[in-house]
Amino acid sequence: MGMPLYGQAFTLNNPSEHGLNAPARQKGTAGEFTRAAGFLAYYEICNKIKTQNWAVVQDSHGPDHPRMGPYAYKDRQWVSYDDVAMIKYKVSMIKQGCLKNDLSLILSELKSQSWHCNPDEISVRVHPQDGPCRRHGLGSRP
Repeated sequence: MGMPLYGQAFTLNNPSEHGLNAPARQKGTAGEFTRAAGFLAYYEICNKIKTQNWAVVQDSHGPDHPRMGPYAYKDRQWVSYDDVAMIKYKVSMIKQGCLKNDLSLILSELKSQSWHCNPDEISVRVHPQDGPCRRHGLGSRP
């Protein structure tokens, strides 16, 4: 399971079509710091949301059982990424034993990159919940 601290960015063909699977034939504009087309660091995404009024769309499936992280967009620029809530959800699935996987998440890096976000909300102290993992649609892997 991946827990990226970056997002994949695209330039939409049409700014009015910004949902999932919207046509986009170009990489997104390079970030100010990453300087790589099609890629934005988490802190660059946060900055765009907070200072440039990018719209954020959360998974309509609900916060208790998300299928994916959010995406953000403005005009023809679009980026998908994992936010704090999605990272916490993934960690909870690992802690509950739903996924037999190594958890390699460097919280200090996440905190250091969050100067445009709220660093106080970055804390992955997720407590295992009662009940089997199957209620989340996940089962243990061998």
